[in-house]
Amino acid sequence: MSLILFLLAIAAAIYGVMASNGLALFGALLFMAAATQRLTSRAGEADVRFLQMVGSRLLGQPGLFAFWVGVVLTLMAALMAREDDPALLVLVLWLGGMLTMLVAGWLHDRRTRLWQRAAEAVHWQRLDWALMAALFVVALALRLYMLDPYLPAMHGDEGEMGMLSRLALYGPGEGLGDRALAYFRTGFLDHPTLFHYLQAGALALFGDNIVGLKILSAIFGALCAPTLFAIGRLGWGRAAGLVAGWLLAVSHLHIHYSRIALNNIESVWLMAMLVLLAVMAWVLGEIPGKHTTTDEEAPAEGPVLEIDVPVQVGNRPHARMTIFIVLGLVVGLSQYFYYGSRLLAILAIPIMLILWRTRRATFEHLVVATASSLAAFLPLMVFYFDNLAPFINRMRGVSVFNPEGLAHTLGPDAVWPNDIPALLLKQVELNLRLFIQGGDRSAFYVTDIPAFDVVTVALVWLGFGVVLTQWRRFPAQVVALWFLLGVFFGGVLTNDAPNGPRLIVAIPAIFVAAGAGVQVFYNLLHHIWAAGQTRVALAVATVLAAVTLQMNYVDYFVDFRRMQIYIAVTDIGRIIHNNRDTHEVYLMGSPNLFVEYGTIRFLADGARSFNLFTPAEFPPLLDTTHAQNKDALLIALPFRYNDLLLLQEQYPGSTIEQHFDNMERLTFYTYEILE
Repeated sequence: MSLILFLLAIAAAIYGVMASNGLALFGALLFMAAATQRLTSRAGEADVRFLQMVGSRLLGQPGLFAFWVGVVLTLMAALMAREDDPALLVLVLWLGGMLTMLVAGWLHDRRTRLWQRAAEAVHWQRLDWALMAALFVVALALRLYMLDPYLPAMHGDEGEMGMLSRLALYGPGEGLGDRALAYFRTGFLDHPTLFHYLQAGALALFGDNIVGLKILSAIFGALCAPTLFAIGRLGWGRAAGLVAGWLLAVSHLHIHYSRIALNNIESVWLMAMLVLLAVMAWVLGEIPGKHTTTDEEAPAEGPVLEIDVPVQVGNRPHARMTIFIVLGLVVGLSQYFYYGSRLLAILAIPIMLILWRTRRATFEHLVVATASSLAAFLPLMVFYFDNLAPFINRMRGVSVFNPEGLAHTLGPDAVWPNDIPALLLKQVELNLRLFIQGGDRSAFYVTDIPAFDVVTVALVWLGFGVVLTQWRRFPAQVVALWFLLGVFFGGVLTNDAPNGPRLIVAIPAIFVAAGAGVQVFYNLLHHIWAAGQTRVALAVATVLAAVTLQMNYVDYFVDFRRMQIYIAVTDIGRIIHNNRDTHEVYLMGSPNLFVEYGTIRFLADGARSFNLFTPAEFPPLLDTTHAQNKDALLIALPFRYNDLLLLQEQYPGSTIEQHFDNMERLTFYTYEILE
């Protein structure tokens, strides 16, 4: 209890100093007084003995002193990062601190064959590594295939983030801003800015264009497939891992969000890594001792699942500190990406408590994992101390549980708060539709295409039947929590459900569940026809793989490619770019579209373009254009056609050209006025 009071006192003091909050500092005073008073009582004697034990374990063991040195380095970086201008020393301290923590884990766990033990626990073979590599190649190929400005057409949010990435790459300049991009702040729509430095690296490696911007997402999206294989393989068996990885690799929904130059898919991969690390800790068995489990507890290939894990390694049976350090860093680093990453912090709490309750983790592991996550998050956390609005604005903006969200979902006749139960039921229904035959209702995809093919849907529901019956096994528990918490926080609590960007962090859980169901069928086949198990399984797997690949290919590369909605803006940006050496472009799009729109700014890449609000203001602008020895190009949206006709009458000489999208819908007009 004394330790808890001391930690609360320290936390309140730090918050009070960072936020200049007198109430928090007064709270720190009270917590400190209570902790000190308790130490002078009889209960304090027991607390001191407990603290002595914890201190010896957290500081006296090999490597752990270096771990706390790493934590201090990240704290120094956080305290030095309060200025808006990025300082390289701050970044070096932060990265160096996390690297020191990883080295500390290695020093602590060396000579224990930690990773070899994890592989031996489920008889990991070369075939498993080969399957992981194959899944990554397939997933990456589908995410790079036809990756251009038109599939998907560039969204405005991508353009805004792309411009911030150029600011990170080139520094302040014309069209980019007059201040350098800070590392540990928030920018567009309150997203953390550190992500844009990753995007800047992708632009430097693959080219400063929309394809270079998208490749980062494609790589992280492809990494999800082998990660899911590992989760399924460790939790249930090879068939489970292969099915989970394959369904994600070919999923058109996952492919789509792996081809958008935003920070969503990085959060998805980090979530999968969190689950994988937790399952690895579970596979290593209880601490200490040797444990043999039955079909309700351990992963293997047959219906009677047995595992004999040699947990006693060297003289430190609990030497798995590296896993928990990495787990904590994953949770902390995820907060620099999409808002959905906050689900990692929520999910990590029950995961760690279950591991501790089942003796797969010690109290020291919980402390180290918590410290690691806070250390990684510290620089951004300090910023949030002073700027609470960027932390909560998005949650407020998308919440469905307010009068506005209620009316938006149930209609204008809904009454707050009487209709909250009806709202909750409606939200559950809307989100469940996504996992039947419903579509994504967000502004980033289309509702006309079901989110999942029929084979995947069937396997998912069958798989959750397996997860339900295995509720006492940790892999089933973590998959169920992953899915339920993700749908609740990303779907039920938010408007415009079901919304792909908010649910995408939870969606991989359904592929793992599908894999668990297939593993049961595979194990059953072994008892029905052991001699033909491999041949039958290969035949069925080949057919299902071909069917799911074909259906998802058609959904995305044929149907979605034809019906996507942002083609017009992408075309306008490309036209402005292609004419930048010979023309100045005037956009007649107000009040719906302006040249400052993110997509246009990124694709135009510095070309001179202007908004034209009325025909009357054009003549002096044209004189300026001709003085630059350039022609004028007018671009008008359909509702501004009459204004364009007036200018054609005033400046005749060329023809108004019509532009259409892939579904033959008129999108805009262009008209050229020569010098």
